[in-house]
Order: sequence, then structure tokens, then C-alpha cells
Amino acid sequence: METDKIFPDNWKEMIQGKKVIFYNTSVGSLLSGREKHIKKMKWVFDIFRQYPEVVLWWRPHPLELSTIESMVPQLTKQYIDMRKQYQENQIGILDESTDLHRAIAISDAYYGDWSSVVQLYKAVKKPVLFKNTAILEEDLFYHITDFVHADNKIWFVSAIMNVLFVMNPDTFELVEMIKIPYGTVLKKYMSYGIVNVQNYIVLLPGCGKWIIRFDLNERKFDQIEIGPNTECIKFGAYTVYKDCLYMLPAFDNRLIKYDVIHHKIIYEKELRKEKNTLFLEISIDVSVPYIYAVESNSNFIYKYDMQKDTYEKIQIPREEIHLSGIKKVKDFFILTLVHRNEILLWNEQTNQVWSLEGLQKEYPAKYRLFGDFVTYNDDVYFFPEQADRVYKLNITHMVLEPYLGIEKKEGTGDETYFTRAKSIGDWIFAFDSLHNQWVIVNPNENIVQKHSIIMQDKMFDETFRYSIFDREETSDEDPEVWEEDRGFYALRHYIKDVARQNTIRQNPEQKNSIGKKIYEAVAEDAVMG
Repeated sequence: METDKIFPDNWKEMIQGKKVIFYNTSVGSLLSGREKHIKKMKWVFDIFRQYPEVVLWWRPHPLELSTIESMVPQLTKQYIDMRKQYQENQIGILDESTDLHRAIAISDAYYGDWSSVVQLYKAVKKPVLFKNTAILEEDLFYHITDFVHADNKIWFVSAIMNVLFVMNPDTFELVEMIKIPYGTVLKKYMSYGIVNVQNYIVLLPGCGKWIIRFDLNERKFDQIEIGPNTECIKFGAYTVYKDCLYMLPAFDNRLIKYDVIHHKIIYEKELRKEKNTLFLEISIDVSVPYIYAVESNSNFIYKYDMQKDTYEKIQIPREEIHLSGIKKVKDFFILTLVHRNEILLWNEQTNQVWSLEGLQKEYPAKYRLFGDFVTYNDDVYFFPEQADRVYKLNITHMVLEPYLGIEKKEGTGDETYFTRAKSIGDWIFAFDSLHNQWVIVNPNENIVQKHSIIMQDKMFDETFRYSIFDREETSDEDPEVWEEDRGFYALRHYIKDVARQNTIRQNPEQKNSIGKKIYEAVAEDAVMG
């Protein structure tokens, strides 16, 4: 490096006419991840090699190598070899200097670990994507929150994108991606539930503010606004009775009755007068005319009469239990619990509870034992939320039986397995979110199949037309900061979006936060010969 230059000529050649993404790796991430940290770095380098229009500016922590040598010496050779390959293959810039401000001034965006450097990027309004060490795959993870069978297809909504997906249930190929005209396309959890009523598909609001109706015949949307956008899911559980949709609160106080055919709200009923919101769990029981729902993290059951539009609140006698779901079986109700390796039976007439036998002692007592459960030929199948085994309740003997083992996968142990399960014809369809696949079961013939969703290249390319910078909630008070995920906040998508941005927004006054003179000197030197 020349003494009169603070920007080497060979670096200028590398970044000329290109966008630059600053890559920050930290000692803390190294020590916590170890082999996984290095594996992730190699994966990042491989991804960037596929995008020559973007330059990776890697600035390892000054103590990274010495920390490896002293605290995890078994990784020293692997780390040095990786660093050597990075330089020899000219993957990007390796910045070993002490000049942090230069990298911030020249780069267009940030990727990497959380550190104090992020605050400087926020100050100058440059986008930030936090690294997720666990992500080493490029497949699109759908994070299906709900699905329904209608018009001989599977329709589903996803947490990652404000789009209505349509899938062929025989081939598992996506046949349509219908953009929802309300809200930003990449806003997460805009719609959370989905139901079919006659010729309509209805989307229940998650964080969005609309009940959305899609006419299957006329292929058009309409909506009813029911409140502002929120950070939490408004409505989770629901049922349909006489063409009316009953929406139960998840982060709200209201039960809403919506007439699907006439597209109007019949009424809103407050189930709680207090200011804090009511969360009724998704796993409910519908025994016409009653809806039974449990209040999350409590021992209360709400019993709603859909004919009289009245409700009562029932307290289970054991105060130490926290409920997560309810399902009627014969003359009793099954109650699932939170953080407890136990399933209860409840007699509504006597208000007595007792334990159901058959659940293995080693079955993990996570937040919710089960994400969903389905009745099939009178038996009940329990699909786990954070465990690796599906259970069957044998109605004849009233005992739980292990039914289906799920392939385990490396992770923290808190990953979600099944989000939804439903009976469709002779099959039970369940979405395994952890493995990003459908698990379909035919209990009559003991057939179990696993299928990934097939998206043709043309449709996949279409998804990348949407930019993660087009979020409606981004503002001066809320800078462009995301966390890497397996959806549309993936590294590959981030790189493409940075590459096609004409300019990264800059507030001149905020440049002073990293030193105006340094900023101007470095920026000028980068573009001059």
C-alpha cells in the first residue's frame, strides 16, 4: 500500500463499477460455533463466487487468528488454509488493517455477526443482514402456517411472503403464486390462516389488518379492514359454521364472526375486558354448536355457543397446569399442556381431570408438545411441535401409541417440526417445517410418504423479482436490518438486491457519525486514479 494512498490500486480495480458487501466475522461467533463457524465462512465464500458483480470485503476480527491458536488450536490449520484459499482464489478483499472507517465508507451493505460495527452502518443508513450460522442450504423454506384443500389443489399461506401459493397435491408441484394485493409482498405473517367456504378462499389476518377473500370463479380479491398492522399474530384458531367464519383471538380480545358469502362482519364480541390481549391456542375442538378453546398458559377453557353467540369460561381444577390444546374424544376431552410431559383427559360434566397413559417419559416437554392433532377414523394423531415422534390415540383402548418417527436434524433442539396437519380424503397431510417437506400418511394402509415442494426455475426466478428493500415498515427510525433466514431473507437474495440497487441511501448529516473527513477522503480516493 502506498503511503500517500489509503486505498490500494488493486482494490480499486476489484470494486470498479461493482457493489461491495462488508463481511464481518467476530471472535465470539468463532468460539461459540467453532467448526460450524468455519464451515459457514466457506459456504459464504462459495456463494459470493457465484456473483462477480458484487465484491466481498472481508474484515476478520484482528484477534481472530490468535484466538484460534490459543483457545481452539485444533482449528488453526483449517482456518489458515481457508484464509489462504480466499486470497489465492481472489474471492474478495481481505482487509487486515486497523482502518474500520474505510470499509464502512466504501461498502454498500453489511453482512455478518452482531457487533458494534452494526451501529455505524445503521447511522449511515446502509442495509444490514445478520448471519445465521445454522443456514448452509439454498432451498427455499416455505414456513407454511396453514393450508386448505379446494378446487382439487392445496392452497397455503407462508410466513415468509405475502403470497397465496397453489400446489398440485398429486405431484407436489407449485402451479401458481398469486400475489396478494394488500400489504407489501415480503412482509412476514401478513396472513396466518386459510379456509375454503363454497367458491371462496379466505385468508385470516396474522400481522396484517385485513380479512382477505379470493373468489375462485372470478379470480379476484377483496378485503375488510379490521384494525392496524401489528407485530404479533392477531387471530390463530378458527372454524366455519353455516358459511360464517369464527376467528378466535391470538393477540386480540375479540372473537369476530364474518359472513363469507356476503362479505361482511356480523359482529365482534369481546372475550376479555382487560387491556392485555387474550391468546386462545390454535388447537381447538368444534362440537356443534360449541367451540372449545383453551387460553394459552392458563387453566381456563372458553366454551362458545355459535347458535346463541354466548360463551362461558371454565376453570380446570388443577391450577398448576398450563393448557395448549383441546380435542373431544367420546365423552371426554383431551387436554395438551405447556412445558409438561403429560396429556390429560377432562370430564366436562364433573370438571375432573386425570392423566392419559402411553406418553413416553423421555418425550421432551417443550413449550407445546404438539403443533396440531387430527382425527382420522375416530383415532387421534398428534403431530409434535418440537419433538421427533408422532403419536396415535387408540380410541378403543384409550391409550397413546408411538406411531411415526421423524428424522432428526442438527440444531438447537428448539426448532419447530409440524405447524399444521389436516385430514384430506384418505390421507393426513402435515407440513414438517424443520425439514421443509410434506409428510402424508394413510393410516388405513400404513403408508407414509415424504415430499418436498417442487418449484420450477421460472417460478423461482420470479420470486427474486421482489426486493427485500421494498418493506413498507422501513423508515428513518427503523433502518434496513434483517436476520438471515431460509426464506426471502437469504444471503443469495440479499446479494442480488444489493447488486441491483442504484444507490444505497445516505443521509449526509449522519456521515459525520463515522467521521466526515474520513468518509470524504476515502470515497474520493476510491474513485480517482
